[in-house]
Amino acid sequence: MTSTTSQVSGITFICLIPEKLINMEIQQLEKNVQINAAVIWLLSLLLIYPFLLLITSPLKRLSLQMAKTGEGDFTTRIHEGGSREICELSNSFNSMVKHIYKLIRKTYVAELNAKDARLAALEAQINPHFLYNTLQAISTEALLNDQMKIHRMITSLASNLRYTIKGSVLVPLSAEMEYVKNYIFLQKMRNEDLFEFHADIDEAAKNCMIPKISIQTLIENSIIHGRNQNDFRIHITLTVKKQADTIVITEEDDGCGIPEDQLETIQHSFEIQKTTGQDGIGLANLYNRLQILYEKPTNFKIASKEGAYTRITLVLPAAPDHSKDIFKRKE
Repeated sequence: MTSTTSQVSGITFICLIPEKLINMEIQQLEKNVQINAAVIWLLSLLLIYPFLLLITSPLKRLSLQMAKTGEGDFTTRIHEGGSREICELSNSFNSMVKHIYKLIRKTYVAELNAKDARLAALEAQINPHFLYNTLQAISTEALLNDQMKIHRMITSLASNLRYTIKGSVLVPLSAEMEYVKNYIFLQKMRNEDLFEFHADIDEAAKNCMIPKISIQTLIENSIIHGRNQNDFRIHITLTVKKQADTIVITEEDDGCGIPEDQLETIQHSFEIQKTTGQDGIGLANLYNRLQILYEKPTNFKIASKEGAYTRITLVLPAAPDHSKDIFKRKE
């Protein structure tokens, strides 16, 4: 109820308002307040969420990159924008990873040099010249007794022995192919039906320097791992081409191939060995030698299909000598 009194006549007017109507007005007001509160909360959430996302996304990406580094990938770099604090954190992380990677490479090179020194000490102890001269003597004896096959086997073995213990870590392709020729001959003497080998060598590439025993490693990998339990004869093809300032080495066999999951494991093991400096043999050893020997980028690719083929491709800087602008071998 509401009332008002006229100042002229003194009459009082009374207006009666139903209580139900007042309650309805109050309920409507409460409903409007709730709706307005919900709208304000939703708008606040829509405004705050992008701001929170802007802050947390760089931190999340930074966390993922740190996890990769923790797994041994020291080549990753972070380039995050945003606040000054996040930029400083990203730059500090990049500097730390770069420094750790340099230390790992220095340590690996130091270990490699130490192994070279130990190998030289062992070579001095067994006197490889004595072994080489002994093989030559046996070869001469075989020749005098008309044992031509034995003579050639011993001569090939002696030549390969001299190749492995002498000379630089980088050799002309032509020298490596002579070593491979002897290796193929000795393998065929063990089992004539083991494999067939064909080589297509670009004349322009023969004087280019490559890592010693690199091509032989590729061929040996096919001979050892290319055949399955069916013991079938495999065909190995080697192609070497000089392309501009690179030399492309492709070795392929039609053997049993590599399962996809095993191929991923092999490639991952290369990175693990590179970052940890663990010893390796075969392809893993060759992969890491390339990382150490060359300053310019190299390419080491393995393609395979189970039951069909395995193809390994090396792309190396082409140079006729040990150019300082390409090779970084530390003496």
